[in-house]
Amino acid sequence: MSATELQVIFEGLAVESGKIDARVLGTSLTAYSEVFQRANALANGEASEAVVLVESNFQKGSFDVNLQLVQNIVETAKALITAHPFLTAGELAAAIGFIWSKRESLMSVLKWLKGEKPEKITQTGNEVELVLLGQKKTITNTVNIFLNDPLLRDALRRTVQPLRQPGYDRIRLESKETDIPAEPTTIEKQEAPYYEPDPMQLAAAEAPNEGEHDTVLIVTKLSFAEGPRWSFIERGATVVAKIEDKEFWEDVHRRKYKFAEGDRLRVRLHWKIIEKAGKPKADNTVVKVYEVLPRPRQMRLDSGKE
Repeated sequence: MSATELQVIFEGLAVESGKIDARVLGTSLTAYSEVFQRANALANGEASEAVVLVESNFQKGSFDVNLQLVQNIVETAKALITAHPFLTAGELAAAIGFIWSKRESLMSVLKWLKGEKPEKITQTGNEVELVLLGQKKTITNTVNIFLNDPLLRDALRRTVQPLRQPGYDRIRLESKETDIPAEPTTIEKQEAPYYEPDPMQLAAAEAPNEGEHDTVLIVTKLSFAEGPRWSFIERGATVVAKIEDKEFWEDVHRRKYKFAEGDRLRVRLHWKIIEKAGKPKADNTVVKVYEVLPRPRQMRLDSGKE
C-alpha cells in the first residue's frame, strides 16, 4: 500500500468564518476522489485500488480539508509489478498536479494551454510533445492519457467548482509529506475556465459507459487457460481483459503461437464501465484478435491461476 497526504485550502470571503457551504464542499471533495480513482485506473488498471479519506481542519479566514490518497495493489496482481511499473499514490498525485513535481502534470499543462487546444501533438516513446503558439511542452504519455480522458477531465472540472461561486478566490493544494518540496499548487478564480473539458470530451463523459475500438495491446501477463484475464499495456496504461475469440484460442491450443515478453496483439476491444464494490471498474473483453505480432524472447505461460 502507498499513501500521500494532501491539504486542500479554500480561500475567500465565503469561508472567512471557517465555514463552507456543504453542497459546494461535497461536490468538490467527491470530484477529488473521482479524479484520483480514475487516474489510478488509467495508470495502474484493475490490479490497483484507490480511495480518498477526508479529515477537516478549521482555521479562521480559510477552510482546510486534509485528504489521504491511498493506493493499493490487489493481492492477486502483485506478480505484475515486475512486468509493469505501477504508479504509487504520490506519483499519481504528482502526475495529476495535486502535489508539486519537477515534471509537467495534467494541471500544469491545462494552465499552460489556458483553454486552447495544442496545434501539434507528437509522440516519441513514452513522451509527448505539445506545440501551442510556437511554444513547446513535453509531457509523459501518462499525463497525455489523463489529458484526453473525458471521465477524468469532467471530474477535475468539478474539483474547482467552488471558484465558480461568489466568495471563493482560490484553492491551494499543499502536500503534507515532509520529503516533498512545500511549493503549493494554487488555482486562482480566473483560472477555473482552464479546467473545462472541450464539448467533445463532455459528450463522451456523458455517453453510455460502453463501447468498442480497434487497438494494439502489449502483453505483460498471459494464461494458457481461457478463463483468466490477460494483462496488457495500451498507450502506457494497464488494461486487464478476457479474450473471447474462438479462432484465437484454437490457434493457441494448436501451439501456433509462442508468446514472448513484449508481444503485441492487434485486436477489437470491447470495454464497459461497471460498478464493483461501489467503485467504477473497467470490464474489458477482446472480442477479436486480428493479428499476433511476436517478439523473439520466450515467455512462460501461466498455469491458468490468476
